[in-house]
Amino acid sequence: MSVPNEEKPPEKRRRVGPSRVRIFYIVRLVYRFLLFVGALAVYLHTPGHPESRDLTENVPVIRLVWLVFALEILIRFFPCRFESRGCQKIFARNYIPAGKGNPPSGARRRDVLTLVLWLFLHVILGTLHLAGILDTGVMILISLAWAVGDILCILYFCPFQLLLMKNKCCVTCRIFSWDHAMAFAPLLFVPNVYTWSLLAMALVLGIRWEIAFRLHPERFFESTNRYLTCADCQEKICRNRLMTPFPGTGFPPEERRGSVRRR
Repeated sequence: MSVPNEEKPPEKRRRVGPSRVRIFYIVRLVYRFLLFVGALAVYLHTPGHPESRDLTENVPVIRLVWLVFALEILIRFFPCRFESRGCQKIFARNYIPAGKGNPPSGARRRDVLTLVLWLFLHVILGTLHLAGILDTGVMILISLAWAVGDILCILYFCPFQLLLMKNKCCVTCRIFSWDHAMAFAPLLFVPNVYTWSLLAMALVLGIRWEIAFRLHPERFFESTNRYLTCADCQEKICRNRLMTPFPGTGFPPEERRGSVRRR
């Protein structure tokens, strides 16, 4: 006599918590925001004419800003398990050949356009500063605001991804390690040993990134590096992003949902 098959209760979906990479970027967002708020409070409570509100004259503030971001830049030069694959793909240890042909064309035009637009924006800001409309303190605050926005782009919404780069996610972003140089661009107009040295370190990081791209473009694209695929990704940074996937990225919603569940 055959025994009827007992129906198995449906398996409960295991809830997956945030990855250590996501937690790392949330922590980074918090302390960058606190740095911005603290610098803004110092700027607003400094007595006198706005031209005298030079945050570089406040040694504790400018030293703290320098120390925090100099440490971030230094970490980026070496493999780090807490950093996103978006910047870690530069290292040979993270290259897994995908065997899908050559790196895609078109990325070069998009990154050049992004660079030109960002420089044009800062030409405007620099002109306003030289005209006396934006003082030194405001230029530093703009730089700190860009730094906060950088993490917001990674965790929640990135206008560069939507309008310019058209990449699937931050992991596949061609300009990921331009972040510090872009954020510190306003510091070019703030002549000070702390500001200029911070900008110089960020530029060195960006130049190193570009050299690696010229020498090893295969490390930067999902089609040639399996390390960047959704199937191999454990970061879960994209889980709470707004308006992703974006039109033209070739990343359908069902693939994103599937990749999140697989994680």
